[in-house]
Amino acid sequence: MAELKFSDDFNSFGGPWQTVHKWSPNGYGSSGSWQADPNRLPADASPISVKDGILTITDKPRPGNVSADEVGGKSRIAARVFTEDHFQQQYGYYEASIQMPAGSGVGAAFWLMPTGGWPPEIDVAEMIGNNTDILVTTAHDFAGTHNQWQYVPDTHASFHKYGLDWTADKLTWYMDDKKLFEYNGNAPEMDRPMYPMFSIGAGNPDSWGGAPKADLVAEMKVDYVKIWDRNPYTDGTRQAGSTSQSTGQTTSTNDTVVNIGYDTLHATSNQDKFIFDDKQHAVTIGEFAPGDLLDFKLTAQDFKDVSIQNNGWATVVDYHNNHVVLPGVGQLSQDAFVIAN
Repeated sequence: MAELKFSDDFNSFGGPWQTVHKWSPNGYGSSGSWQADPNRLPADASPISVKDGILTITDKPRPGNVSADEVGGKSRIAARVFTEDHFQQQYGYYEASIQMPAGSGVGAAFWLMPTGGWPPEIDVAEMIGNNTDILVTTAHDFAGTHNQWQYVPDTHASFHKYGLDWTADKLTWYMDDKKLFEYNGNAPEMDRPMYPMFSIGAGNPDSWGGAPKADLVAEMKVDYVKIWDRNPYTDGTRQAGSTSQSTGQTTSTNDTVVNIGYDTLHATSNQDKFIFDDKQHAVTIGEFAPGDLLDFKLTAQDFKDVSIQNNGWATVVDYHNNHVVLPGVGQLSQDAFVIAN
């Protein structure tokens, strides 16, 4: 069974995420933008923000309250976020829900990098803003660049789920659970842990996407990132049922039978009941509100085995190998549970 090793729903920012590399502690000049350290900028100038569970990374003109000397003389600032010092993994399944930016002259990527030395590099999803319906998936090793360019549903129009299945034998890329590309190489330099990174940046007149208009503001939005030790869609960990496998999300229609596996569900404005008909669920339920119910098939005697913890941004419920995260919910009372007579 696949084990979830890393997960962030971006109800806050910090923790495992870094914004600058040790070899460039003041930021990084990437083509047309300076990928800045937000800690060195005024708060209102930061290219990184979190709101309503969405991480937004922005490429924009250098704000007036930021000097050119502070950002390598660049006229634009952008950002990258990554987990180099806190989380790296060799092989596994890497997944993120992303709305890519739009606008000529900017590009964005969800990619994996190792500590020390290049290659390797694995680009889970890469694009440029003047072609939002083209996605590039790439593996870089000493043998060269192995990639696939293909037309896909508009990457800017909505959030899409991007996935990479990385094993010792091959790399397989997915978008919204549809297989895009497979590379069967097994270069030795690929056999090392890597860390996830999200980045946005502007080009210059000679680069792939060209240079942006001076006033362009472009945003890359990330809803979540999840990393398993193996593919959860192929080993039986995650199964289809009440939850749409194409999006990984379900909107409840009053009574929702929750699947076995890792799912993100959303309550409606009506009263909703989430029915857990088995064990081994790991579920996040957004918009859970007073009047909504959790049904674990409990009796009053069973309730003493329910663990309820509040960690500041969410309430977490555990019961007999069911793990339920309720972002934005304060401590629950027994009224939120269906108790059998």
